[in-house]
Amino acid sequence: LHQRKEHSIVMYDSITDEDALLPNGDSSTGSSRNRKKASTAQPSNLMINRIMVIIALAALVALSTCLNSFRNHTRLRMSVDEEKIHQLEMTIELQEKIIERFNESITNTDVLKKLSAMEKEWSDER
Repeated sequence: LHQRKEHSIVMYDSITDEDALLPNGDSSTGSSRNRKKASTAQPSNLMINRIMVIIALAALVALSTCLNSFRNHTRLRMSVDEEKIHQLEMTIELQEKIIERFNESITNTDVLKKLSAMEKEWSDER
């Protein structure tokens, strides 16, 4: 029993910092290989994640730019349409004024009717 303790003490003293995190029973050569694989896999995964974040941000910027230009284009078209509507409203108002003026004025048929009535009166007076 006493020899076992010495053996485990020697074994414990030979453990490196990398091996200290591993569960008991793993060999130090296998653990260092696994650790190297994990350390090389982790930076590549981190790099992939960073690239994906950058691509996502670039896509959001592109989408934002497209939506902003679409909004500006729509706003410009709307202002042009509003100007046309305003011009048409002004034209309608002017035409309504002209129509009202003609409604109050004498037309050619009114003149012809009045002329024939006056001719009839003159012929009756003679």
